[in-house]
Amino acid sequence: MAGALGKHGDELCVAADGTAPFRSIQAALEAAPEGATVRITAGVYAEHLAITKPVTLVGDGWATTRVTLPYERVVLDPATLRAQSEAIAAAATDDQRDALTETFRRARIPRPVVQIDGVAGVTLRGLAFAMPGESREGVVEPGAILMTQAARVVIEDCALLGSPASGATITGASDVTLRRSLVGGADATGIAISGPEPKVLVSECEVRNCHHRGITVRGNAGTTIERCRISGSAWHGIRYDDSAPKVLGNTIHGNARSGIYASGETHAEVRGNLFLRNGMTGMSCWYQNQDRIEGNTFVADARSGLEVLGGSRPTVTRNLFHDLKQAIALGAVSGDGPGTKSTGVLDLRENVFSRVVVRVAGLPQQEGAADPSGTGGNRAEDIVFLGDGFALPAASPLRDTGVGAAEPLALASPWPLQPEERKEEQRRTAEARSHEFEAEARAAQVVSRSWVADLHQLRDRAKRDAAVAEVRAALASPDRGLRYAALLALNQAHDVEFDRSPLREVVADLCRSEAGDAQVCALYCLHRIGVRDEDRGFLLAALRAPSPPLAQSGTHLLMSFFDRRIEGPAADAALLLLRSAESSNVRSALTGLWGATASDEVQSRMLELERDATTRHDAIYFGLSTLQNKSRAVVERLVEALADPDHNNSGRALWGLGQGVSDGESKLVADAALALFEGRGAQSSRTDALRLLARHGGPVHAAGLRELLAIGLLQGALAHQVEDTIRAIEAR
Repeated sequence: MAGALGKHGDELCVAADGTAPFRSIQAALEAAPEGATVRITAGVYAEHLAITKPVTLVGDGWATTRVTLPYERVVLDPATLRAQSEAIAAAATDDQRDALTETFRRARIPRPVVQIDGVAGVTLRGLAFAMPGESREGVVEPGAILMTQAARVVIEDCALLGSPASGATITGASDVTLRRSLVGGADATGIAISGPEPKVLVSECEVRNCHHRGITVRGNAGTTIERCRISGSAWHGIRYDDSAPKVLGNTIHGNARSGIYASGETHAEVRGNLFLRNGMTGMSCWYQNQDRIEGNTFVADARSGLEVLGGSRPTVTRNLFHDLKQAIALGAVSGDGPGTKSTGVLDLRENVFSRVVVRVAGLPQQEGAADPSGTGGNRAEDIVFLGDGFALPAASPLRDTGVGAAEPLALASPWPLQPEERKEEQRRTAEARSHEFEAEARAAQVVSRSWVADLHQLRDRAKRDAAVAEVRAALASPDRGLRYAALLALNQAHDVEFDRSPLREVVADLCRSEAGDAQVCALYCLHRIGVRDEDRGFLLAALRAPSPPLAQSGTHLLMSFFDRRIEGPAADAALLLLRSAESSNVRSALTGLWGATASDEVQSRMLELERDATTRHDAIYFGLSTLQNKSRAVVERLVEALADPDHNNSGRALWGLGQGVSDGESKLVADAALALFEGRGAQSSRTDALRLLARHGGPVHAAGLRELLAIGLLQGALAHQVEDTIRAIEAR
C-alpha cells in the first residue's frame, strides 16, 4: 500500500505496531487530502476520531481492526450547574433560552469514538468501534460510539460494540447509510435518529442486545430499516414517535416488550416483517398512529401480535397471525390527553388467523358491533411453515395474495455473540429469574393472607395460636414457596403480640439458606425476634457480596441490627454499598441511612455523592439532612445548599439544619438562618429560619432581628414571630 500524499485517490496506511507511516488513525486523517483512503491494518487503536473532510477509512475487517475510547462521564460541579440554570433563566427570549439549553446539553455529552460533523463523502468500512464503560442502573447516559451531525456518511461491514450510552446518533441534515454491520451491547439505543432532517438507510444489519431500544426514530420521515435482524432489547426492538419510517422485511424477535413501539402521529410503512416471540407484543400502536401495516407475519408474541391503543387507526392488511393468545387487541390509554380514547374502529382487511385463540380483543360491546376479523376478506386457516424460519411453502396461495412475510430473514446470525453483548444477555437472564421469583412471591402473598388475618384478629386466641403453629411448620417446609409465605406473614404481623423465641433457630437458619427477597425477609424477621452478635456478624459477611435484593435493603438492615449507629464494621459495610457501581444501590443505601448516627467516613462519602449532580439530591434529602451527628463539613455543605435554586435541595437543607447539629456549629447555622430570613420572601422559609435562630441564635442574631424590626418592613404576624424569636434567644 502506498504511503504518499497527493491528490484524490491517494492512500495512507496506519499500523498500530509502527510498520506503516502512521501509528495513529487521527494523525493520518489530519495529513490526508480530501478524497484520500486511509487503510488501517489489524490492531487496537485507542483514540478519538474527528472526521472533518471527505475520506474513506478501510480496516482489515472489524473482527481484527478496532478503534476504542473509554466512556468518560462529564460531571459538572453544583456551582457550574447553578450558573447554567441562572443563565437560562436570564435569557431574554425563548430562542436564546433554547440555544443555551442545547449548548449546555451538548457540553454534558462525552466524546464519541467517531465524530463526523458537517462533512459529505465519508466512508467507513471493515472497522469495529467500541466505547467500554460501566452503565448506571436506571440512567440513560448521553452520547454514543459514533455521532453524526449534518454529514453524509456510508458505513459498511463495520461493528459498533458496547457503550453505556448509544451505538450511533444521527442528527441534523445527515444522509447516512449503514449496511451489513453489527450494532450490539449499547445500554441506551443501538441507533438513534432525531429530527426531521436526517435521511437514513439501515440495511442488512443486525441490531441486538441494546438495552433500551434497538433503533429509535423521533420526528423523522426519512428513515428506512430493511432486511435487518433486531433482537434482545429489554424494552423495544424499534421505537418511533411522530415519525414515518419505512420498516421493510426485517426479523424483529426476542425483545422483552414490543417488537415495534409506535407512538404519536405516525405514518409508517411496516411491511414484510417477521415479529417473533417478543415478550409483550409484536407491534404496539399508541395515540394517533396511522401506520400502514401490511404483509407481516406475527408469531408467538406473548401477549398479542398487534395492539391498537387510544385513537390509533392503522391500516392492517394481508398480515398473518399465528400461534397467538390474541392476534389483535384494542384499548384506551390512561389519561385525558389527545388520542387516549379508543375509537373502537379497526381497518382490518384480508388478514389470515392461524391457531389464534382470540382474533380481536377489546372490541366495543355495544349492540350491533361486529368483529371485523370475520369480514373484509379476513379469514382463519391452519398454516404450516417451512422449517423453523416461518417461511411460506412455495405452493402456498398466501404467497400469491401477498399475505404474510413469504420468506422472512433467517434467525441465524452471521456474527457470533461479542463480549460487549454478554452483559445485556446476562441482565436479561437475571430479569427472567426475577420475573419467576415475582410470580412465586405473588403466590406466597396469597398463601400468607389467611395466616395474617388469623394472626391479627382479636376475638379468638385459639385461632391466633393455630396460625402461629402453622407458620412455624411452614418455616420448616421443604417447599420454598411455603417458607417464603411464612416469612411474609411474620413480617406483616410484626405488631402482633406472641412469643417469637421458639422461631428463632429456624429463622436464623433461613437467613443463611434462603436467597434474594426471601433472605431479606428472614433477616427482618430475625430482627423482630431479637438480634445477637452472631446475627450481626452474619449480616456483615453477607453484605460483602450481596444479592441484588440484599444490596437494596442493606443499609436499612444495618440500621436495624446496629441500633441506627453506623460506625466501625457497620460503617465499612455501608461504605461498600455507597460505593456501588449500580446507581439504584447507592440510592437505596442513602435511603436506608435516614436518621443514622454515622462515622466520619460515611459522612465524607455522602459529601462526595452530594458533589455529583446525578446523586446530589438523594445525598441531601436522604443522607446529609437526616444525620443525627452532623460533622462541621456536613453543616457547611447544608448551609451552602440553602442557596440552591432547586427548592427540593434548599428546602431540605433548611429542614436538615434543624436537627443533628452540635452546639459547636450553632453560630454557623444561626448566621445562615439570619441571612436566609433577610434574603427570602417565602413565609415557610422565613418561619423555618426563625425556628433555627430560636435554637441556635446568640446576642448578635437577636440584634440583627431587632434591626429588621426597626426598619419597619416586618408587619403583623411575622413581626410577632420575630419578637418571639428574640425572646427565645435571650431566654437561652
